[in-house]
Amino acid sequence: MSRGIRYAFPQQNDEEFVKLLKAQRYYYKVAKRWQMGRLIVSITIPLIIAIAKLKSLNEFEEYKKFFSWLDLSWIILLSLTWIAISFILKLYEKKYISLAASIQEKFDSKLFKIEKNQFLFPSTPPPEKINNGADKFRGNIEKLYNWYPLEDSGNNFLNILLAQRTNIVWDKNLKVKYRNLLLSFLILILFVEILVAWSIDLKFRDALTVLFLSTIPLFVLLGEYAWELSKQINSNEIVGKKILDLCEKIQAYSHDELKCKCRQVQDYIYERNRLRSILIPEWLYWLRRDKDNQDILETNRTLIRKYNLKKEKSHAT
Repeated sequence: MSRGIRYAFPQQNDEEFVKLLKAQRYYYKVAKRWQMGRLIVSITIPLIIAIAKLKSLNEFEEYKKFFSWLDLSWIILLSLTWIAISFILKLYEKKYISLAASIQEKFDSKLFKIEKNQFLFPSTPPPEKINNGADKFRGNIEKLYNWYPLEDSGNNFLNILLAQRTNIVWDKNLKVKYRNLLLSFLILILFVEILVAWSIDLKFRDALTVLFLSTIPLFVLLGEYAWELSKQINSNEIVGKKILDLCEKIQAYSHDELKCKCRQVQDYIYERNRLRSILIPEWLYWLRRDKDNQDILETNRTLIRKYNLKKEKSHAT
């Protein structure tokens, strides 16, 4: 992170705020483990079913011997059992997502000094959960400092809105990468199936029933994830533009109106970007974080100059 910068929210590096970040990162990581575990097993089972069906083909004896341990009947039973197990695991996943989101909301509300929405947050995360999550955090604490890479604009509400936009843009960029990764994986699986069908000289009907129909649940799962990510990306794009429009006209709003606008944006972030969001794998989350943070810092700096210049012109006239 750049040195010598007068950040908009210097208190975000205080111990109490860093503790909240450590706790939310830990609980998000646990939730991602549950989600990734469900995803991996849900991907693996259709592939095993396809292999088991290939094993039943008489013309591929070497293949049959290699996978002699596979039996289609118990794999189908495993698949049906997994549906029930996956539902239970999803409950644990949502539990940790909700806890992490509520802790992150506490961080934002306290940092931005905006009132908590009592309808969305009837209760606060227990201090024991926060302490427990912070104690179990094993990541790089340095990466938690200056969580919102934003220079002080001199206007508190502009600072808040740009920080909220940073959250939305960051989330959108990550989801674009994850969606493209899932789509690439889906195309790769389809390519491998075509290659396998061609290499063992499968008839079209066998290729359709043995390979492609067996992996339809996999294509549906990956397609559903990609579709939901696309919807969240588009939604973030729209809200990000609305925040910029609000920043453009910030001088036209009263203090109370801006407080209300900031709370509305925060509610969107909590509900759509956290509570109901598809989680991004940890390795992808941290992959380019430093570079992306620097880019966002420069973008925010440019926006602040633009809005401050517009303010000066309006005062001059």
